[in-house]
Amino acid sequence: MYINSLKYFLFFFVVNNLLGQVISIPTLQRDDFKVHKSWWMLNSTDPYQADPVINNGYILITTSNPFPYGGDNLHNVGFESASLDRIYFEEDTVFLKVRVRFLNDHFPGSRGFGWWYKESMTLNTSEQSWFLQQKEEDGHSWTANETYWRADQSNGKKYSTHDSVDLSTDYLTGWHVYEINRYGTNRIEYFVDDSLVMTSTTALPDKGYDYHQWIDNWVYHETPAGGDDYDITIYPRFWAGDNQQICDYVQITFGSEPTSYVETPTGILKLRAYPNEIGPAGTDSLWKTYSFNSDGGRSLILITAQAEDYNGYDTADEMRVVVGGHNYGYGGLKSLDGAVLQSAEKTVIIDTLMSAGMRDIQIYSTTTPILYDVNVLNSANGAILINQEINETAPVASNDYLWKTIDFSLTNNGEVGIYITAAADENSGWAYRGPDNGDPNVDDASDDDLRIELNATNYGWQTDKAWHGNREFGEIKTVLLHETLTAGNHQLRLYANNTPTLYRVIIFGENEDMSLPVELSAFDVYAEGNKNVIQWQTQSELENMGFNLYRSIVETNVKQGRDQFIKINKEMIKGAGTTAYSSHYKYEDVSSGIIGSYWYKLESISFAGESELFDAKKVENRLTDFQLKQNYPNPFNAHTTIRYNVQEEGLINLELYDQRGGFVKSLFSNIQAKGWHSYLLNAKGLASGIYYYKISSQKESSIQIRKMILLK
Repeated sequence: MYINSLKYFLFFFVVNNLLGQVISIPTLQRDDFKVHKSWWMLNSTDPYQADPVINNGYILITTSNPFPYGGDNLHNVGFESASLDRIYFEEDTVFLKVRVRFLNDHFPGSRGFGWWYKESMTLNTSEQSWFLQQKEEDGHSWTANETYWRADQSNGKKYSTHDSVDLSTDYLTGWHVYEINRYGTNRIEYFVDDSLVMTSTTALPDKGYDYHQWIDNWVYHETPAGGDDYDITIYPRFWAGDNQQICDYVQITFGSEPTSYVETPTGILKLRAYPNEIGPAGTDSLWKTYSFNSDGGRSLILITAQAEDYNGYDTADEMRVVVGGHNYGYGGLKSLDGAVLQSAEKTVIIDTLMSAGMRDIQIYSTTTPILYDVNVLNSANGAILINQEINETAPVASNDYLWKTIDFSLTNNGEVGIYITAAADENSGWAYRGPDNGDPNVDDASDDDLRIELNATNYGWQTDKAWHGNREFGEIKTVLLHETLTAGNHQLRLYANNTPTLYRVIIFGENEDMSLPVELSAFDVYAEGNKNVIQWQTQSELENMGFNLYRSIVETNVKQGRDQFIKINKEMIKGAGTTAYSSHYKYEDVSSGIIGSYWYKLESISFAGESELFDAKKVENRLTDFQLKQNYPNPFNAHTTIRYNVQEEGLINLELYDQRGGFVKSLFSNIQAKGWHSYLLNAKGLASGIYYYKISSQKESSIQIRKMILLK
């Protein structure tokens, strides 16, 4: 986890407590729940409840069927800061942002999220700043008063230092983004979906605090204690059922909101923006716009992001890119789809030719992908020298281990851009340190680290040009080296401590003057009977002689080079030469057999003999259930093909809907036999925009929906 200030260092706040010990806290704590980060404690307070579940981009909290078991009868499930001490203090400026959805009407008890002064259940201090829903069971004189949904904070059990505001019940359904922004001892602001709902200046807690998110079966009943004071009496409540909330992410920042930075353009570096930001939780929302000035010629656009799936709790993350008015759309090589990536990172690579002039890059998002960076390298005679997808983790217990060596050559003197995507994680035993455990230090001796050497230049450990696990906590980080090198041979070396992960290395040269065989805009593979059909679409081609196709049946081969794949076309598939227009290609692999998983790679070859190998695409060639495939091409401007498989003969309905879910028209309704079918959609009469196509099978009682984009 890291936040950039001028450069992409992660700064730590060092807080001295009363005993002179030290607690180190990262500037940015962001968890989108891919894995369990050890800065949280997942807890359930009794043996009858299960801990929260982290699953591919969210955390699910469930409190089930609380019953009397003795003692305080507390059934509490949730997670909290994994600190033996209160790690945030009243003088700190701390911003909290959390995206949450309640999955059911509340049962008697409380649930919520926010800041709390960690203490015993006697609640002597009672200091908190949170979003809280409480429900009391019927039949008590205080039921109405103790049933509420509010932004709530208190500084001790006094009416004069207890602020709250009731919230709309609309926030209890669907997903919402909640913020609690504390400006030291000045004020605390509460937001829901960017709307300010409460500001407090007089009831600010004056103790240290931690983050908590929970569901329990306790009702906290306030009773007057004379004058300005009140007491809190706790009543356990029991019921049958599951009380659930789901959380997409929690983000905690010190000092200010996480700020993006944009480097000053120089030489071949036309743009380097590093937002490191979570998407706005919209649907196809314009999220970011960046501008750059092209000198003309070869332009390499690199965008690294991450997308998650939510297993039906929300729409999967998606991201699309528009460059200079050209929309690369959803569902293709130049986009992100959480349903495909399943929380993995991806670097979108747009390698194209441009005329001189200003260009905009626009990023559109659905739900909450993470955008790490946007980069443009440009030169009239530029070329990609290295493009290696590695996706490997260093050997266990590496210690300044020379892990990767990448050799490259320049034919001319000039600038190079070296782009590296990697991640380093903290040791699983990491915890905040404080007086209660007797150790004031954060021990990062066992954490992942990764450093770079380029020729004789060592960029060092734990610098802005390196990866530092105890500061980044497994978050993706990219490094872009911008250097001037002489013609000849050069070497990039990567050294590892412990087990960092290296995803990709790309090297761009200023004066290499290589042909750009093809800009690929779509690549799709599907099974049809006893064959696999491979089709692809180019956006433009320059001196492109043609294509080769390679096939593999071993999954690990996807991450290896071309030699691990078998060439399947006897003769080169002829390319379009040089064209600025889109071209479509199709190849049928009849030798693949009927059953099994296959991976295909596409290679383009220029007349000069230069080749470019594109990432692998997987297809399942098997007896399949009822399914709907992504339309091809997508986006489209006149016609597109929708393919689907029918498992059992019956009535099939194919319908089209607009972006808001309004019915547009029926495309097909008839009896169809078992097997694969296709429908050619003519866009005549349809306006540009996003559409959804739905297929239903009366015989199989099944419905599937996909999204398409029409551009005219």
